[in-house]
This record gives sequence, C-alpha cells and structure tokens, in this order.
Amino acid sequence: MPAQQQIFGPIYPWYMLVLLGLIYFLSTSTTFTSLGVVLPSMINEFNWNWAEAVLGFTILGLTCGLSSYLPTLMIRKLGLRITLLFGLTIFIIGFILPLFYRQFI
Repeated sequence: MPAQQQIFGPIYPWYMLVLLGLIYFLSTSTTFTSLGVVLPSMINEFNWNWAEAVLGFTILGLTCGLSSYLPTLMIRKLGLRITLLFGLTIFIIGFILPLFYRQFI
C-alpha cells in the first residue's frame, strides 16, 4: 500500500473526487442557470435582440466546452503543477487587467 494511502486512508481519493465534483457542478450550474434569469433584463438594458443575446450565450457555452480539453493535454504533456501554475497565472491576469483598463468596463 502506498504511503499516501496510509496517511489519508483508502476513502480519501473518493472524498476528494466527490468534493471537487460538487464544486464544479455548483460553479457551472450557477453560471449557466443564472444567465437565463438575467438575460431578459440584459436584453432590455443593452437594447439587444434575442438573436444577439442567444449568440453570446452559445459562444459562452462553446468556449467553456472547448477550453476544457486544453488542461487535459497540458497535464499529460507538462504535468499537473505546471498546468495549475498556468491556470493561476491566467486567473491573476484576469483580475489585474481590469484595474488598468477601467474605461472599457
């Protein structure tokens, strides 16, 4: 038995899988469900028509779906730590850029 399983126990990997699965489910379900709630208000406020709004929603779903393939390739080629570091870097840049470009928000 590996040393890591002796420390955490045999149920630990399953516990982490369920926990991370719930976090993923909550983040994606709230994103896609709440957009349907606020979409009519956004259409009225920005003077869009339904075709433009639904196109944006479709692009969002397509982007989320296609971008999920990239981490699997990166993990296989570069390893988990480099992939997480890359994701963290993009995450931080996404929060820092709006601080410098407030006129676009």
